[in-house]
Amino acid sequence: MIVYRHRRLDTYEVFYVGIAKSKRRPYSKYSRNPFWKNVVAKAGYEVEIISILENWKDCCELEQLLISEYGRADLGTGPLVNLTNGGEGIVGRIVSEKERQRMKIAFKGRKHSEESKAKIALAGIGRTVSDETKTKLSLAKKGKPLSEEHKEKLKLSKKNISDETKARMKAAKQNLSDETKAKMSMAKKGKTSNRKGVKLSDEIKLTMSISQKKYWENKQKTHETN
Repeated sequence: MIVYRHRRLDTYEVFYVGIAKSKRRPYSKYSRNPFWKNVVAKAGYEVEIISILENWKDCCELEQLLISEYGRADLGTGPLVNLTNGGEGIVGRIVSEKERQRMKIAFKGRKHSEESKAKIALAGIGRTVSDETKTKLSLAKKGKPLSEEHKEKLKLSKKNISDETKARMKAAKQNLSDETKAKMSMAKKGKTSNRKGVKLSDEIKLTMSISQKKYWENKQKTHETN
């Protein structure tokens, strides 16, 4: 496990700190960010091995410490072209609006394969969401208008539910535990109906009355048959 840094050849200033599991990685130009490439194209670079450690976690911690000490150019705290705080992952990375738009365009219209959907579903099984995350998600959705395209997709998705899916949904409702039913009941208590104050025409009232009578008649017949 290697911790290394790159120096500019014109000023001999450190401009990048990195970690690697391979001996070749410190000397490689592959998969470097655009800022690193700009510096190298202008000034060239020299590789300096700082430390060789047995533990990957120690490498990550040392990288984070060095980046913190030198400072990052994108944050205005130093000369490093590193885009993260170091260690594994992308912690501390600043994503520009231009980059966000580029990512949005790249993923627009992209469809997941059935295998990919299955993997995503499996990854979510047993995953618990904290109350803090739930609150953040709720606040993010509030007041967010749906596009006409999105509304149409929602309508179509409801219309195109297969009989198999309907049967699963029905079975899921029937197999709810008493605890879940109690939670659902508590969640609905005190909620104002979104149809409050809506006036129904006589025609709709008559239709609802007839359908309700038919429902109870069919239920009675089923009961008598059983």
